[in-house]
Amino acid sequence: IYTLSLHDALPILASKEQIYDGSYDEWVKEAVEDIIIDEDALELAFEGSRFSDLARVSIRRNDPSFLASRVAKRSGTLDTNLYNILLNQNNWYLPFPVE
Repeated sequence: IYTLSLHDALPILASKEQIYDGSYDEWVKEAVEDIIIDEDALELAFEGSRFSDLARVSIRRNDPSFLASRVAKRSGTLDTNLYNILLNQNNWYLPFPVE
């Protein structure tokens, strides 16, 4: 049994089977994913995989604001210009040169 807790929310008790067999709503799966992403930010801070992890989750959720909000808050306050740029997925990567 896993205990999931998001900030001030009440803890959620869930078994691995319940999480993976679909008996929990999508928001519970996203809550677990958020916890993992936040923990990875602490543990893998200088390994260079943060952006690709955020991009992968953003693409899976079809939610560019997931990546944009976390990257734009990198200095502690929201950089609205950067946030708006990152809402467009075409701005996540360097363009591939075409001859």
